Amino acid sequence: MKVYVLDASVATGFLLVEDLSEKAELIWGGFLRGKQDLLSPELLVYEVGKTLWKSIKKGFIGF
Repeated sequence: MKVYVLDASVATGFLLVEDLSEKAELIWGGFLRGKQDLLSPELLVYEVGKTLWKSIKKGFIGF
């Protein structure tokens, strides 16, 4: 089974429904189908949180 390391920019792209690269779409689809594993650094949660917070402050997303 292939293993990929999840980058914060890709993780944020999944959350914000951004256009992702074709490779990122394939990797995500493979993960959802159980064909590959995703690993992430411990700081991923903080990096994604910071990016989401900045997007809120800039008005790109809201709730």
